[in-house]
Amino acid sequence: MMSDDKPNLNEVIARASLIKLEEVSKPVLDNIRDIWLKAKTRSGFTPTPEEAERLKRISQNITYRSFKSCIGSTPYLRFIKVGLMLYELMTEGNLDRIKEIKDEIYNSKYNTTALKIIHIASTGVLLNALEYLINLRDERQLSKYAVSLEFEKILGLWNSIAIPVQKDDDEKKIIELIKSKVMENSPLIVLYASQSAIRVAHSVIVEVNKQNLCQNRYFPWSKNLIYKSLEQYICIFYKTDGEWETPFG
Repeated sequence: MMSDDKPNLNEVIARASLIKLEEVSKPVLDNIRDIWLKAKTRSGFTPTPEEAERLKRISQNITYRSFKSCIGSTPYLRFIKVGLMLYELMTEGNLDRIKEIKDEIYNSKYNTTALKIIHIASTGVLLNALEYLINLRDERQLSKYAVSLEFEKILGLWNSIAIPVQKDDDEKKIIELIKSKVMENSPLIVLYASQSAIRVAHSVIVEVNKQNLCQNRYFPWSKNLIYKSLEQYICIFYKTDGEWETPFG
């Protein structure tokens, strides 16, 4: 017996414009957007034609594509793209549009995980975190399932493991914060910085190594990356006795 329920038009439109954007032609996308704009309620936000092209270009980013091959098909990917687009708009100083998009997003049906992915990606640090997961996959021969678990671990722990560094931060205080996380046996410690704050972060890492704060307990992994003309730096300390899924997990 066929159901009389009508398909959720908002969900269909959101998936077409964000998940499979790279497979949608411009005339079709314009038609989708016209329908979406007339809808009384929407799932997500309404991209302009220029933003649709931007999202399509982001989907071709080498780190994004490598991570996609690591993790396979997942709804996380579209939220990463949206967050990266917000980061790009920030580098261009388009704060008004960022506010409009965030207002739509936070009043949409996105769940807390989606909102967290978008937020982290919008800071510019997520691409480096994806590089970490790609490296971990290769080093530990992790399965797609295991990579997805590590990604979810980072998301779930983000508020307790992330240490954003600002250019005027006191290095000693940051080092003490790292010490406290080591003492708490945190499964991950994520230190990150951008632009002029990177010098402070580098200095902190040198001192952490000099004091052997993480020796025999954590492996450090670090990466510098330039995205949209802004330099980003991340150092992730992950436990030496961490449990990993097998390649067949």
